[in-house]
Amino acid sequence: MNDVIISATLKGVFKEISNDGVQFTLVTRGGRGNTNLDEFTVLAYGNSAKFLQQHATSGSRVVAQGRLSSEKLDTDVYHTAVTVNRVLSVSESGNGIDYSRAVISGLATCEGVRSVGANDNKLASFNIANVRKYVSKDGEERSYKTYLGASVWGDSAKKLEDDGLVPVTDGNIVVEGVLKPRTYENRDGVLVGKVDIWVDDISFIYANQTPEPKKRPTQEDSSTQAESPSRKRKVEDTSVKKDMDSDPF
Repeated sequence: MNDVIISATLKGVFKEISNDGVQFTLVTRGGRGNTNLDEFTVLAYGNSAKFLQQHATSGSRVVAQGRLSSEKLDTDVYHTAVTVNRVLSVSESGNGIDYSRAVISGLATCEGVRSVGANDNKLASFNIANVRKYVSKDGEERSYKTYLGASVWGDSAKKLEDDGLVPVTDGNIVVEGVLKPRTYENRDGVLVGKVDIWVDDISFIYANQTPEPKKRPTQEDSSTQAESPSRKRKVEDTSVKKDMDSDPF
């Protein structure tokens, strides 16, 4: 699962990146007490790209649905971008609500909870490997892996630790939250653009453990169990014990 909805203001102009693709920037107010502007690198292809070029200009409000993807964007390193699958609306005025929402699933690793900032705010940072499977134009089945970051803050992070859910390695999780762009300098001194998810809800599926596969009984197994006297006695003994245990006296 890799689903994103964003409502933001278009900044600048469209940049053609392929025969049918464009790259552009969407801007939102930071939210959660942050008054700074957040800038997202966005890609659109095919009909979505044509529609945006025909109807949107700098300052327009764009509401779009898509996914997070890893792109080189004319560099040798991968940056996180929002790839549009569907344009929901375009309005000439930038007035409206800035909004972003992401639902991401995948295999996640978290080293644990740490304290950050002057107030020692609790933070659990997850690295999530999200795999998208699709069929190419040639009919080939392919997969596309995107590595994403997710942050759980405050009491929610502490609860993960108290419940023994972190640290975790390759835990299968689903997270839901808001998009938060950031940049950092890698070892080569190159600025890398990433989009993290600030998590509101998180669900673990078999965290830190692998469920044992259930064996489907064969017809022979079923008939053997039905005819076994020892199995019949065991069932009868259990029934008697249950009656005794339920006796209030």
